Amino acid sequence: MFLTEGHLAEETASVGSNTSSTGQDAAARRPTSSAGQAARLLREFAGGPRDRGVRELARALGLGKSTVHRLLQALAAEGLLDHDRASGTYSLNLAVYELGQTAAGHLRLKAATEPVIDDLRNRSGQTVQIGVLRGTDIIYVERRESSRGLQLFSSVPRRLPAHCTSSGKVLLADLEPARFAELYPGIWLPGLTQKSITTVAELARELDVARERGWAHNLGETLLEAASVAAPIRDPNGRAVAGVSVAVPADQLQDAGLNRYVDLVQLGARAISRRLAMVELPTRTRRSPM
Repeated sequence: MFLTEGHLAEETASVGSNTSSTGQDAAARRPTSSAGQAARLLREFAGGPRDRGVRELARALGLGKSTVHRLLQALAAEGLLDHDRASGTYSLNLAVYELGQTAAGHLRLKAATEPVIDDLRNRSGQTVQIGVLRGTDIIYVERRESSRGLQLFSSVPRRLPAHCTSSGKVLLADLEPARFAELYPGIWLPGLTQKSITTVAELARELDVARERGWAHNLGETLLEAASVAAPIRDPNGRAVAGVSVAVPADQLQDAGLNRYVDLVQLGARAISRRLAMVELPTRTRRSPM
């Protein structure tokens, strides 16, 4: 069981050893589309010298020089590659590194959350979700549906306005005031139901409460018949990187029922946060330069 305070204290770094690699033989399939060729070209930068020329890449990929040159120009125009005009070589732009960091973060989150949300779903008897903040939206990236709980949507990822969700609220509550003002410069907010928050001032007051108590709820603000409670998942620096929520029928989130789900979701958030600090992803072995 992961949702016990004792278990939180006893977990070790063996979490990382459970993270499996799903790498496939790149030579098994050779994509012929432009998108596939561009992907192969970017992967080629993962090994060998930092700066690569057209002729070298064309030989490595088995493509014509004109094709490789066109792909390199397109990737450079999109900010994924840097072009050194003096040498004629190309190298990865920092934007690719940022994409890699984002992907690694998602893999760590998945590895850290999976066993905990299974346990949380079983303990609560309700649907459990993991959401991340993207701008003013919450994107649900993991979900465990209970056969006895609400049937919310058919698949993940799923995007909703953050201010209409409990996970969105706990993540918005963690933002710096300047960032919040940047995301919500106006007065009015779109609502999904008549219970949704529809002004920035009202949202700010709700976030003050969520920040103070460490959790947030959604009472019919996404669907009238649905409610949820959420707590923040924090990285080792204490920054809220995701929210874990339990979704229940609206009439069950009252009094003793509310307290029970709040206790469970906060315990789950702490368990995931602890695991997140211990997850280690498999590293890819770099090829030696030819």
